[in-house]
Amino acid sequence: MPMPNKSQPSPSGDEIAEMATRGEDVSGFFSNQFRVVRPVRRVNVDLTQELLRELDERAARLNVSRQAAAKDDP
Repeated sequence: MPMPNKSQPSPSGDEIAEMATRGEDVSGFFSNQFRVVRPVRRVNVDLTQELLRELDERAARLNVSRQAAAKDDP
């Protein structure tokens, strides 16, 4: 009975990015299969003017949209 091949651990995402930067073929690391993650629920929220101002300041500081800033962990 043949012994199973011991495969090397898969490279990290950073290692794959470095390989791609060097021009190496990294297509074997991708399956071209993905799952679309949709929002669970859309809601409307009333915010005070002060909270909205803080949210806009955070979005500007992070250079992201208001929605992205609201989703970000503190």
